[in-house]
Amino acid sequence: MRTVGEWVSHCQQALEAGGVWFGHGTDNARDEAAWLVLHAIGVAPAEPFEDWRRTVTQPQAERIRALLHRRLETREPLAYLLGEAWFCGLRFYVTPDVLVPRSPIAELIAAEFSPWVAPGRLRRALDLCTGSGCMAVAMAVSIPGLRVDAADISPAALRVAAANVALHAVGDRVRLIESDGFA
Repeated sequence: MRTVGEWVSHCQQALEAGGVWFGHGTDNARDEAAWLVLHAIGVAPAEPFEDWRRTVTQPQAERIRALLHRRLETREPLAYLLGEAWFCGLRFYVTPDVLVPRSPIAELIAAEFSPWVAPGRLRRALDLCTGSGCMAVAMAVSIPGLRVDAADISPAALRVAAANVALHAVGDRVRLIESDGFA
């Protein structure tokens, strides 16, 4: 039986040897290996974890092997295989119908767009081409009282966004709109 840390090292080596691309939630094999292993053992990336010597159970090891195999064979981003991604410290549901959330705008959202906007001045925002709704939801969660219109041309993306609006209980402040961006 391997420990969590040993599984992370094993997965890192396999990802490096497999030549997969990173950039959909992580930017290197080590971080992606840790995300994969921790997900398989039931630990969210936002949770602190220090028990790298914990022994991985047989069912957990089977989940790790299956995820690693799928990642290497399909080359799909890990976020799609897990059905989740993290943005602004929040968990989001994702499918191939949306881009995997990742943007330096997360730091601006967390800072309530300071120093460009005075604190407490934001009332409304538009998230054009919302996709998963991650920016709209993160703004609504991070900025009290903000109302956000989240528009996308894709009905499939809006279904993913609706799931994320519901997940974070911000439906009273995030309005989803099907639009081509000009209407």
